[in-house]
Amino acid sequence: ANKRRPTKADRQGLFSGLVYCADCGSKLHFATCKSFNGSQDHYRCAKYKSNTGSCTAHFIREEVLKQIVWSRIFDVTALFFDDIMAFHEMMYAQRSAETEKEMKRRKREVGQAWKRIAELDRIFKRIYEDDISGTISHDRFLKLSAEYEAEQRELEEKVKADQQEVDTYEQNKSDFDSFAAIIRKYVGIK
Repeated sequence: ANKRRPTKADRQGLFSGLVYCADCGSKLHFATCKSFNGSQDHYRCAKYKSNTGSCTAHFIREEVLKQIVWSRIFDVTALFFDDIMAFHEMMYAQRSAETEKEMKRRKREVGQAWKRIAELDRIFKRIYEDDISGTISHDRFLKLSAEYEAEQRELEEKVKADQQEVDTYEQNKSDFDSFAAIIRKYVGIK
């Protein structure tokens, strides 16, 4: 984790490590001094500060940055409370009824795949016992076991991929609910 380096003025930038130059992409470093009042604190481009000459004196005052962030927070909360359905549509533009159906189908397939994997384990155990008892030839056992093991590996890979997608989908769904709860809790903050 990045530690904020304390300044000589004993103030740290609220957005240190979070803001970048719009032109060159370098970090914006927090600049202050003891003679500055809070409204003079600012962030300036690291490439300008290092005198490499590759970027001009890009800077933004911390107060202006705070206003921009607060404005955006209030815009989002206003949209949330003005029209929760529009907000929900904005948050889930990529999620449609088809996606919901697809995730339900994948969940069902994951369950079926786990059942088949367990069934393959039982089958493998049976053919092993048949091989030991001499009911089937050893060559037949090797062929069947190779086929069943290949099917099982394929199913396990598919289950892993499908389960990861389902988990991501469910996490995104719960993230919206958490976000909504936080917005409701802190509405009216200044």
